[in-house]
Amino acid sequence: LIGGVLVIALTFVYAHISKTHCIYDTERDTSDYLSTAAMLNEEISQTFISQEDTLDGMSVKVRLTGETSGIETVYKLVDIENGKVVAEGNTEGDVFEDSKFYKFKFNTIENCRGKEYQFVIQNQGETSGNSINFCYETNIEKDTKMEIDANEQSGTLILKTVTDRFDIETFCVLLIFIIYIV
Repeated sequence: LIGGVLVIALTFVYAHISKTHCIYDTERDTSDYLSTAAMLNEEISQTFISQEDTLDGMSVKVRLTGETSGIETVYKLVDIENGKVVAEGNTEGDVFEDSKFYKFKFNTIENCRGKEYQFVIQNQGETSGNSINFCYETNIEKDTKMEIDANEQSGTLILKTVTDRFDIETFCVLLIFIIYIV
């Protein structure tokens, strides 16, 4: 009985995860991704509709050119309905890893399900041939719009929404797996 309660409690704790929702086509070959090759101070924005009740961050696939320690990436999340900036922050360029997703974290935003948001990122600082580029696909996904410096682009950023929450699917799968082993 004590073992059962302990297993359920540990499974419950383990099932609190960072749940992601991709706004891009996950079936597409990653070798088809292009890079934004954005210039300094050029804003890259992506609109999307939230599938979760809360948002805790955005995750974007990054490609690096050269040394990026002198570059700072500024980001913000805008609620399209009222035009308010609901989250913002900045990240130093040396924390990015080439061809990996980077999670831009912010405080939890509530009541997001079904709302349209715009995620805006911009590189600032010294480059001298070095850059932080963001990956995108050439397809325009449903209910999305990508812009570079207010010019609409044909494509969708390789972007995921991140929500830190309890995931019932993870809880059930792990619990069934443990019961099976026992």
